Amino acid sequence: MSSLPFSAAFTENGVSLQNESLIKLGVGLEEAALGETVRTPLLVDGDNSNVADFVNALPTEVRLAGQAEINTDGGGLQVRKPIALDANFSLNVPLRIKDRFVVRDTIDADLSDLNDLTDPEEDVNISTAELQVSYTNGLPLGADVKMVVFDAAGSVIETFNDGFDNENLRIQPAAKNGDGAAASSSSGTFVFTLGSTQEDLQALADGDQIRLALNMDQAGSGGGSEAIARLRADDQLTLNRVRLEADASVQTGN
Repeated sequence: MSSLPFSAAFTENGVSLQNESLIKLGVGLEEAALGETVRTPLLVDGDNSNVADFVNALPTEVRLAGQAEINTDGGGLQVRKPIALDANFSLNVPLRIKDRFVVRDTIDADLSDLNDLTDPEEDVNISTAELQVSYTNGLPLGADVKMVVFDAAGSVIETFNDGFDNENLRIQPAAKNGDGAAASSSSGTFVFTLGSTQEDLQALADGDQIRLALNMDQAGSGGGSEAIARLRADDQLTLNRVRLEADASVQTGN
């Protein structure tokens, strides 16, 4: 098919592409009945292409061209009007995860309620002060969670679980089926302990934003499947609620 006269019609940055730079395939219509839909899959992977670069910068336009070969056996030919060919193009890119990666998200968070516990004129006995985050995970991936608290100027106030090493600060993965896709969601709550003294909480009271970093992995992916995790377009990880909880008592004078 190297002789197909298409190079002049395909350009990159104004320069004509050679046939060798194009993806060329036959669509196999020889045995197709009139009006029959024919699908021709083309496998493009890391062994025969730079597909990883392609999916990280998807094109805004794909151009297709074809050359029809009619009556190649030299026999009789009947033509019926109208002659029409509908060509459609779709791209299926399954995503399979083999290693860890980190996802970060920043949310607005008003921690000014901590001011009630940090008033220097009050004698406050703080038992616990914690940030509770509830989640529903429809991804076949788990995650260790790190939290960074910022003030209104964007400066870091405090970082929690900086090394992703607290096993209690973890999102459990959805169970996987035999193909590696999520079979059923998991849900739970992870809790950041903010401190137990007024000094611990005083700076956090200026918190204006929280950044959560999720160190995603496949550890603990359930469902009895050892398949590599596969993500679908509608898989979601949802943080259902972020709640500030404190247990404290105020000592009053006689």
